[in-house]
Amino acid sequence: MSTTDTQEYRTGQKSPTGPARRANVRVTPSSSDYPRSHAANYTRPAATTPEQDLIENLKHEWKRQHGNEPTPQTSRQRRETIIADVHNFEIYRCPETDPKRPSELTSLHLFDVKAKKLCFDGYVRVGEAQYYVERIQIDNISIEGYGSHIDPDIVTYIQTRLARKDAASDIWLRLRQPAARYKRFHSPFLWVAVLGKHALDYMDEQPKNTVSLESFKVDFFHWLAQRFGSSKVFEKWHTLFGNVCDFRVAFNAYAEYFYVQACNLSTRHHLTSHPVWAHCNADRMTAIERQPNRVKDTLTTSQVFDSFQQMYFARKLKQITPSTGIQKTQKKRRTKLGFAEDRITPTASKRNVGMARGKHDVRVGDVVSISPDEVDKINWRKSGDEWLAYVQGVEPDKGGAQRLSVLWLYRAIDTNMCLAKYVLADELFLSDNCNCGERKTLSTDVIRKHSVEWSPRSLNTTSNYFVRQTYITQDSAFVTVKEEHKTCSCRNPTPSVTHWSAGDTVYITKTTGGQKRLEPVVIHEVDYSKKEVKVRVLLRLQRDCSKLALQAGRRNIAPNELVLTGKLKALPIARIQRAFHVIFVQKTKLLANDIPSPYDLQGAGDHWFVSMGLDSADGNQQLVWLNGLPKGFCEAQVKPLPFKKLRGLSLFSGGGGLDRGLEEGGAIEFQTSVDYDSAAIHTQRANCQDPQNMRLFCGSVDDYLKVLLSGGTHRSVARVGEVDVIVAGSPCPGFSTLQRDMFSEQSLTNASHITTFCTAVDVYRPLYGILENVVNMASTRAGLEEQNVLSQLVACLVSMGYQVNQYIMDSWTYGSCQQRSRIILTIAAPGLEPILQRPHTHSRSYVDTKARSLGKLPNGERFGDREHYATPFPHVTAEASTSDLPNIGNGNVQTCIRFPDHRLSLNVFSKVRALLDASVHWSEHRPLSIQDAKRTQGYKDHEAIIGTLSEQWKILGNGVDRKVSFAIGLALRDALTKSKRPGRSDEALEDESEFVVDIEEDLVVQLSDSNEHHQDMDRKARSASSDSSSSTDSFSSTCETRQHFDLALSLKGACDLKPPQKKPSLTFPPEESIEAESRFGPTEGSLSRSSHTSSSNPGRLPLPSVPTFALSALQQLPKRQRTDFEVGVQERLAAELGPLKRLKTAEVRHTTSPARVEPEVVIKLEDRRASMPPLSRLNRTRRIGPPEFAPKAWHKKIEAHNNVIDLTQE
Repeated sequence: MSTTDTQEYRTGQKSPTGPARRANVRVTPSSSDYPRSHAANYTRPAATTPEQDLIENLKHEWKRQHGNEPTPQTSRQRRETIIADVHNFEIYRCPETDPKRPSELTSLHLFDVKAKKLCFDGYVRVGEAQYYVERIQIDNISIEGYGSHIDPDIVTYIQTRLARKDAASDIWLRLRQPAARYKRFHSPFLWVAVLGKHALDYMDEQPKNTVSLESFKVDFFHWLAQRFGSSKVFEKWHTLFGNVCDFRVAFNAYAEYFYVQACNLSTRHHLTSHPVWAHCNADRMTAIERQPNRVKDTLTTSQVFDSFQQMYFARKLKQITPSTGIQKTQKKRRTKLGFAEDRITPTASKRNVGMARGKHDVRVGDVVSISPDEVDKINWRKSGDEWLAYVQGVEPDKGGAQRLSVLWLYRAIDTNMCLAKYVLADELFLSDNCNCGERKTLSTDVIRKHSVEWSPRSLNTTSNYFVRQTYITQDSAFVTVKEEHKTCSCRNPTPSVTHWSAGDTVYITKTTGGQKRLEPVVIHEVDYSKKEVKVRVLLRLQRDCSKLALQAGRRNIAPNELVLTGKLKALPIARIQRAFHVIFVQKTKLLANDIPSPYDLQGAGDHWFVSMGLDSADGNQQLVWLNGLPKGFCEAQVKPLPFKKLRGLSLFSGGGGLDRGLEEGGAIEFQTSVDYDSAAIHTQRANCQDPQNMRLFCGSVDDYLKVLLSGGTHRSVARVGEVDVIVAGSPCPGFSTLQRDMFSEQSLTNASHITTFCTAVDVYRPLYGILENVVNMASTRAGLEEQNVLSQLVACLVSMGYQVNQYIMDSWTYGSCQQRSRIILTIAAPGLEPILQRPHTHSRSYVDTKARSLGKLPNGERFGDREHYATPFPHVTAEASTSDLPNIGNGNVQTCIRFPDHRLSLNVFSKVRALLDASVHWSEHRPLSIQDAKRTQGYKDHEAIIGTLSEQWKILGNGVDRKVSFAIGLALRDALTKSKRPGRSDEALEDESEFVVDIEEDLVVQLSDSNEHHQDMDRKARSASSDSSSSTDSFSSTCETRQHFDLALSLKGACDLKPPQKKPSLTFPPEESIEAESRFGPTEGSLSRSSHTSSSNPGRLPLPSVPTFALSALQQLPKRQRTDFEVGVQERLAAELGPLKRLKTAEVRHTTSPARVEPEVVIKLEDRRASMPPLSRLNRTRRIGPPEFAPKAWHKKIEAHNNVIDLTQE
């Protein structure tokens, strides 16, 4: 090879006279995990001294060097103390006593005192004498430095097996300089040992029985700073921990080592008296007493048992009758919340009972039976020969007949409860499905009239039927029936337009490279006459200004940090999608990473922040720090809650991932938690808001219900009237695809506990309830085609009178890096606003999003489809979520100073690895660490996971993604703030105690006192501007006062410039022309900020939605959908039967998705709803916008190394 070729090969660049030179690749070998003596063909640096000879030599050399000098003596038989130094040492696992991982290097704080499984190699020195030793077993370790108020450092000693047994001398070896390959193990140990010294000294100075895990959140650091704040050694030590002041995670990670040290100190009795050891399960101690497991069956109330008694797991159920006192309490609470009185005795179906048609005219408000045509009978086989309808309008027709405008009434079998046993055969559901646009329905088509009682106070009615709820056909959701539901929007079209104001922060649609994304802007001016809006552009610091950020010294930039600019654009108003929330964060707080929640969640929940502006003075762009947001910018302001936080009960709570996310939503505080796993319930305690007053029941949910229903008292059991929200994550293994036998005893028990949520709801009658489980729970199982768990679950809750909604929530659509999906089922008491699905903030590409639904309706249509639409962020990769974690190589060190949980659960895959994909890191040669799993599940870095490493992994793997639960928490807050008191329509909910029955005060409803101060402040804020509008933020208002943006507005006065002496002067570019991207947005007149929507079928009744949603047209769905007959059949039927009710051809849905899409999966165009007229007053149960229903790929794509994390497959 020539010189030029050689140069090109090494550098990859062309030489001046030759082709490009190649890169010079350097390979750095990984550090060894074994001592030097373990290597093949190892040559010892000196002769090896046996342990017995070493002891004798040390005693002889010590006596020779010290002569007759007095030496320290131990108390045991006045033994002489001898100290030698160890240099160039390596500590590793003994091959004889640790056959699983022989000879692996390890740190001393992982030393098992009882097992004696560590050895060391190295040089032992006393004075000038030096001895080389190998495989000397360590019998004990000792740390010097406890109790020192001056020196924050420590000295480490080890003692060999023979040295400990020596009767004449107390010989210790002092660790000095480790071998080069052992430094990465020894340095972390020294940091941990110093933490142990500080922790035990702190505990020694505190009163007995007072130090808890919460003490290490703030108090411990304050004590440290007061004691060693001026020490450079301490400052260096604290810097290695990232200057974090919360030491709870670190203490928990090394609690076992600290406990061993405490037991060896003279003040052991005082140190071990503190409850912190039990809080961390050190030495298997527990702070929460395990309850005896007495109940072996799954307990249910009679109503729940009646609903599920035909399910495949019914033999696991046991009916229990509440005590008389509990029954009285339940009755009073149900009455206060507006539930109908239960039926005393079951009644037979009165389906065909009614007054037969005759000379009587049909009137508005009548409920009539109409015979369906043959095609309808084919598609709705279970619906019977008579369809029930509510007459909303009557018009004269030819021949003296009447033309009827009707809303269809559904029986349970016509809804998503079609595969369930519904215990109330005479209950009907008003639908949002009308006959407008179909063939004429005449009074001569009426078979009979029926008596119907609407919103009955008691189910003991003498009418043929009763109606309590409206069925939303678009979402298969049930809501409390209202008077306005009796008129379809076809007959009362009153389009509503959202009135945006200057200063509002909103998303607009933008298409780049074929990918549609939502971009944040600030409204500068709105011209409704031209249907235009001028907006001020906001850039994303991480994406759009990365080079300028580096010049400004910015690192680790959050994806939701915006940059204020002076650029204006003119756009069609239809491109506005929805509002978002933004705040200003000062420079000092930002650099200290002190960003208020929820703006520190990387954009979850549509929360952004601004700290810098873009200065274009002198033609050079640079970033400048702002002093605040300019005048007229509607910054989100924190507003006080108009109610007290709701009190939550968590069943199957696990480590509390679902609970903490809901609490972050701001509307709920959990006071009671139930879980069988001790480590999980201790984790719940470690991270809850008020651990001292939290009711923590460590035991079976059935034992919990037994105590509750028997009327007994227990300090960990909440009474009826003390629970406002019930949250449950029932055992998912019963529905997992990984279970080998779904009919095994354990699988049946797990599956049967889906009824526990229903039982708790029936007993407590909460305001709201949330249930999560794997999506496979909605599947119909082979051999059980007539049973469906989700269908029966909905039927049970609807029969109680609850509003019910269900949908799929994907982790990646809410800011998580994992690919889990969950069914979320929510309930609301009668009259309250239902919990709606929050809009997605993150999304994958359309092609990479597979189709999924919750099942099929009686007519074959799917419901609960996974949606895909434009979002402000792409999905988060695993690499992005863990990019700040240090590289720990293969993880064998098992100690990361900055992130104590960045360690491996080494034995967790032994039993399940045959069923799971490889859970390995994408770039490091190791499995995923506990810290990786915490980031994946959305746990905060300061939150401790209690238990052994395998228990911690289990807690994390079984948890609910925090980003998903946070989204639900926001939705709960939105629903509660918009809810009205039961039985009233004119007053918003002020306090949750309106719904709370206080059993200690004879169950008298306690009305709350309004907070006059906050109300006065709100009134003043609203009166500050004539065009002020209501808040759109779950936590805060997006504009307290709206002021018109001045076109000449600049960053002057709102920023600090670099250099300081230079003043910014922004020159605004000319306004850009209107961009024609509105074909994907809502149509004219369809904008709505106040929760209105539009539909291809004006007869659809949507539910009120989250107020920040933008209005968009709804998907066209047929009324009584007929999808399986051909054109020829239609022509024949039209000739024979005359004008039918708008026959529908086989529905053909065009799509731009790949040809590999499975034929049974329905794919809709992204803008399929764009041309539909808006509805008035009414909204859907889920988000509003133009979603795409995801395609299903035939092949399984190989994920990129930085794509997603999947902890387990269920």
